[in-house]
Amino acid sequence: MAGILAAARELFQELPAPEVSIRSIADRAGTSPASVYRYFDDLDQLTDALVVEHSGAATRAVAGALATSRHRTVSGVFVLVTRTYLDLYQRRPELTLTWWSAAMAHRQQVIEESSDDGLARTLGTHLCRRGLIDDLTPQTEERLAADWTVAGTALGLVLRAVPEYRDDRVADLEALVRWFASRY
Repeated sequence: MAGILAAARELFQELPAPEVSIRSIADRAGTSPASVYRYFDDLDQLTDALVVEHSGAATRAVAGALATSRHRTVSGVFVLVTRTYLDLYQRRPELTLTWWSAAMAHRQQVIEESSDDGLARTLGTHLCRRGLIDDLTPQTEERLAADWTVAGTALGLVLRAVPEYRDDRVADLEALVRWFASRY
């Protein structure tokens, strides 16, 4: 199955989404369409697997960073999370392929909303354990999710920025998350 997902990632990076098919993925993976259908009912389900893969990689990266964090301020934690995402997407640009496809936008949005909610809980729990916020109320969780949805949009802009302006965009993103942090 890993070969099928790798082939799909490659094709979605190379071709417009409407040109990617089960057959083209199977050909790239060196297998038959029937083999692809053993794992996925259709192209939508395969696409969902790619989006879930992205979300899972991001969740694991952030959880790992928070587990080793020594930051003593909300701002420090927020910048750490931002840098963790930047590092992940710079090391694994294939994880961002679903961001660029209009055909995948709705699927990505649904899974990203769930991921943002999960990040809010993880981040809120971490901040409470560290004594950086008093309590993880539903309102705080909602605010964290909303802030990180905006930060995620800004992160996408950073990654799309031409290289000579990327450092400026990273500084802008870090300023944004520091401002978010100042409200907790």
